[in-house]
Amino acid sequence: MSKKREGELRKQIGEGFEAKRILDNPLVVEYFENARGGIMQRLQTADVDEEQERELVRMLKVMAHFERDFTKKIKSGNKAENLLAQLFKR
Repeated sequence: MSKKREGELRKQIGEGFEAKRILDNPLVVEYFENARGGIMQRLQTADVDEEQERELVRMLKVMAHFERDFTKKIKSGNKAENLLAQLFKR
């Protein structure tokens, strides 16, 4: 394996580790739970106009996108770690 490829794998591993650390952080978990709950509660009230509803839905989508991208980083890091381990076993 080239040093460049090894460096890329190690970078993926580091990014995956960092993404997991962030998503597992109790403050981040609490923030997402509270924000999502607040948005859902707001969406269920009768005093939300169409523009406010669109904005709240956009906020939910941004949060989901953030979580999805970080989860992809975690999976990519895990795959890179497994691949690196297999290559060094040889």
